[in-house]
Amino acid sequence: MDKIDIDPDGDVFLILNCEEGQFLDASSWPESVENPLCLLSGGVREEPADGESIGDDFSNDGPDTAALIATKALDDQRIKAKLSQACWRPVKNELQGDSDDSVVQKFQVRVSAKHLSVSSMVFRAMLSKQFKEGDALLSKGITSIKLPDDPPIALLIILCNLHNRMRKVPKAINLDLLTDVAVLVDKYRLHDAMAFLSDLWVDSLKDSLPANLGDDLYKWICVSWVFSKPAEFKKATQIAQFQAESRLDGYADLPVPDTVIDKIEDNRQQAIFEIAMLLHGYLVKYGDPEIHCSFECDAMVLGALTKNLKSLSLLDSGGIVLPPYTGLSFATFDKRVRNLSFPTLQATISRRSHYDYGDYGNGLRKCIDIKPTVENLLTKLKGKLRGLDIADFSPKKRRDDVK
Repeated sequence: MDKIDIDPDGDVFLILNCEEGQFLDASSWPESVENPLCLLSGGVREEPADGESIGDDFSNDGPDTAALIATKALDDQRIKAKLSQACWRPVKNELQGDSDDSVVQKFQVRVSAKHLSVSSMVFRAMLSKQFKEGDALLSKGITSIKLPDDPPIALLIILCNLHNRMRKVPKAINLDLLTDVAVLVDKYRLHDAMAFLSDLWVDSLKDSLPANLGDDLYKWICVSWVFSKPAEFKKATQIAQFQAESRLDGYADLPVPDTVIDKIEDNRQQAIFEIAMLLHGYLVKYGDPEIHCSFECDAMVLGALTKNLKSLSLLDSGGIVLPPYTGLSFATFDKRVRNLSFPTLQATISRRSHYDYGDYGNGLRKCIDIKPTVENLLTKLKGKLRGLDIADFSPKKRRDDVK
């Protein structure tokens, strides 16, 4: 199994997995990302040095070799030759059973328990005597931790930072990698340790925050939440309030609290509901026996309201439709409502003034134009959807206080 020595004297070996060819093919690296592996001294070592074996985790791996350094920006022909000859042993994906042909490459990273413990309360707990990894460290002076689910590139960048290997940390990363870093920062409680770099990376990407709902916008919600970026959080959640058509499910692997997702969904539903209730109020008003303008005019308004509510899927045989309004965003709803027509008999007579209606129009002066009232409420609701303030949520412990 190959090794990367971030701390050559380290007492912890982190066992990581990566997909087949992930580090071998430079094209697999995200655009604009500086490869931290190509800067690591020592390159790939195929056999552990004397005294480094710590038991079954490392001693029975056979001829495993993983190409851990990307060919991008490599000038060392010896390393390139080693990469071209690298081989690896298939490891079955246990989640999908033996019939799955997917394989991973395994490698280990040597790091310092002290650096991990100082920076992360999670690693500090893991390396205490209450856990087997910590017990092995105390009894043998060395231990291993398997982290098969952690994205290796993001973790290596974080580890280089924690061990002050700053020349090996990229100055710019893309959104996908920043999201991976955010996931690990949240998982291992590394907010303080990664604060400077996260500020640098977010600042370099903030102008690319998308204007439309999608995976990238949700990643921005995650990044801005984890790294406590109020402006980016507010902007990203505002877009979600306008454009989401239902609750933003499907992103359970990203550390965004349910309270945030629920608030975005509540805002969407409430805005649509207020317009629905306004229109329903007019429907009840013009449907009662009282004459508000004239029988003919009231009937025209009532018919228009009924057809409009049904066209918006807000009225069915059971009456007014209540939330959740799945499949309907406020942005789409706003446009559709503004395009509705609310005719009155008086307005119709005015448009057809070349016909002779005699004195019939004299009794129609009580007609109420519904549309301005509806549009005013739409504008008011739109102003309320200003995004979420990160400070409004229950405080999330983001600092890794060391006691």
